[in-house]
Amino acid sequence: MKQPQSWKSLERHPLSASYEDINGEIFDEMVATAKEHGIVDRKITLCDGKVVEGWQLLRACIEAKVKPVFAGIPRDMDVDTFVKIKNDLRRHTPEGLALA
Repeated sequence: MKQPQSWKSLERHPLSASYEDINGEIFDEMVATAKEHGIVDRKITLCDGKVVEGWQLLRACIEAKVKPVFAGIPRDMDVDTFVKIKNDLRRHTPEGLALA
């Protein structure tokens, strides 16, 4: 996948926007980690030129001034299924951040 040149101005995909932003201490830790270690084994996923997965990571990267790597959704998967797998089915998502 071609990496976007204007990565700091990418928009959030509507399916991603249905999830709340991470803020406060957790977000501050994400930024600090990105500054110290960069992005370890993670990619921000785009669909139709918008961030469908990794919005919180992108926000942290912008603040930390660390350029992330981007990927597209798997070719054989629709975007709704992708978002459900990456968000609703995560065991580590704090309660209140996942869709009901």
